[in-house]
Amino acid sequence: MKINQEGEVMRSTIARSKRILWLPVLTGAFLLLPRCASAQSATVTDDAFLSTSSTAQLVNLNGQGISLLVAGSNATVGSASVGLTKSYIKFQLSSSLPPGTTAANVTKATLKLFISPSYNPTGAIDIYPITSAWTESTLNPSSPPTYDSTPINSSPVPVAKADTFMVIDLTELVQDWLEASSISGSFQNNGIALVADTSATYVVFDSKESIVTSHEPRLEIVLVNSGAAGPTGPAGAQGPAGASGGTGLTGAQGVPGVPGIPGPMGTTGSAGATGPQGATGSQGPQGGPGPQGSQGPAGAQGPQGPIGFTGARGPIGPAGPPLSSFEMLAGLPCTRNAQQGNVVLTYSANGDAALNCVMSNPPPPPPPPLSSLTPLIASVQAGGQVVLTLSTTNPVPSDFTVTVSLDNPTVGASVPSTVVIPAAQSSASFTFATQGTSAGGTVAVTASANGVMLQSHIQIIPTSPPNFSCLGAQPSAADDPIVISGTVGDFQFPGFGTAGGVLIEVHKRSDDSLVTSTTTDNIGNFSLSVPTAGVPFDSYLALSKAGYVSAREYWSKPLTRSTSSVLFLLNTSILNVIHTTTIGQLRQPNTGTLVVSFADCGGAPFAVAGTDVMVEPVGGWSINARDFELPGNTWVLNQPVGATNVSAASGSTALGAAQFNVVSGQMTIVSVSP
Repeated sequence: MKINQEGEVMRSTIARSKRILWLPVLTGAFLLLPRCASAQSATVTDDAFLSTSSTAQLVNLNGQGISLLVAGSNATVGSASVGLTKSYIKFQLSSSLPPGTTAANVTKATLKLFISPSYNPTGAIDIYPITSAWTESTLNPSSPPTYDSTPINSSPVPVAKADTFMVIDLTELVQDWLEASSISGSFQNNGIALVADTSATYVVFDSKESIVTSHEPRLEIVLVNSGAAGPTGPAGAQGPAGASGGTGLTGAQGVPGVPGIPGPMGTTGSAGATGPQGATGSQGPQGGPGPQGSQGPAGAQGPQGPIGFTGARGPIGPAGPPLSSFEMLAGLPCTRNAQQGNVVLTYSANGDAALNCVMSNPPPPPPPPLSSLTPLIASVQAGGQVVLTLSTTNPVPSDFTVTVSLDNPTVGASVPSTVVIPAAQSSASFTFATQGTSAGGTVAVTASANGVMLQSHIQIIPTSPPNFSCLGAQPSAADDPIVISGTVGDFQFPGFGTAGGVLIEVHKRSDDSLVTSTTTDNIGNFSLSVPTAGVPFDSYLALSKAGYVSAREYWSKPLTRSTSSVLFLLNTSILNVIHTTTIGQLRQPNTGTLVVSFADCGGAPFAVAGTDVMVEPVGGWSINARDFELPGNTWVLNQPVGATNVSAASGSTALGAAQFNVVSGQMTIVSVSP
């Protein structure tokens, strides 16, 4: 296999003094060539990848993604694991080559893959011939295509640098594909598999759907004798001799010679002068003890010592007759710690009697505490259902009853009042059911037992048309006070976790001054009371927590009544995964991230088909949130910082607009209403 890692055409540098020789050399070379040589490009028909990571697999988009990923089992992007990922590519030969082309006509076949400029590739890959049929639209992680056990390359192929081509020799494999119709053929043309050679390998190639560079995978084939030979043209006249070229570069240094034989040893020199006296040495160790002296005279008698310990107890005498009053108590019912038992009489070795209340049925151990209520955040169309699951830290010793309730029973939804986790189990599921006539909104489902309370927030999307009765109207009065409440989740793409300890600040938009603040509890809930003096309150929320990307929430109109929001935070690594997964590039400096949601006049979320979202100034990458299981309607990545306008329209109907500031490196969550 031959590979040019820099992806450039290899050229030979010819000294000027030899340019004059090229004409006869080229003339002779063309005369010695086979009858006809031509270059062809095989059409790529299918390219896709499979990953053990469900997050990475989203990027494939059923074979319509803009990238091809190859990753080892330990490869990461930031702190997020990519998962073991393999890419598959198939080329059409029969319609790309002249009729009747055989293996003998192929003198060179070269695979060219372009490495995405947005990543830092590492490691090496192997190329395997695929041995089973497949298509990019039906590629499935549960039944991937099979490929040969031996790679085409004799040694691992190191990946090239970003923003360059990898060029790989596939001559023998293409010849095998063309021979596959005969008895000697080795492989049917089912394409090739690109597999990581090391666990840390990570490289991203452009696919045929790439909209960034349009560098699709290419298979270039050089053919000879593929057409009828034309007559040989006459040789041209020899040109005049050219001027002599300059002296060539100095050659590399030669290999060092063999060491010579050692010479004879010289005569011993005369003795040198005596050196000065050395310093005094350290003191020696202490000598051993001398012999023991004679015994001295006896001293005077000391005072009398204290009284000694009591002696051992004497032997036990014969047992006397039992106390009839004690015997009468044995077996009677008794109570200890509110538990029923029976009196038991025992005698010690000394003959002492002891009465104990022994429990006949010891109390059962307390049940383990509730640990989770999932999903933490969900959405459902009116008339639909959501299955919620309650879990404990360990299996319960007996049937465990949990109380369930809704914070807004008038929204058109219901749950059972209690849920029982069966004995020896650690979880139980129940159904959140909605009515088809529900007007929509967000409902908090609360589960509580033994002092532990858990919540899940479910957004109901109404089936009725959105309420646009307030379209274009500006509020003139407001409740006093208004309550701004909600839940903050930890978005994990896809899915939510709990985001406790998040600082929530309410700021005036006019001067950014702080009005009030609070911190979310351990399940992400918060509530703030804001005085308004009856004037519509134009404000925004600022969200922050160590280790997470800070965020702001804006409303397109001043608040006139209490409102509840379901917000979220992202850590830096997850935000980078969203960028690379959806648009194929990392976050850019001096930009922010927009999340746009639409709500009607009643506050219910909606998604109008054909809605156009406009962002000014233009500059970010706009994506449909539903296509990537992201919250909201529209995300805009790498949006330039500063004053920004967001407006939405469906046909000729303006659905609302909002003005706000995009902050560098932060998320901006915008709720647009008519």
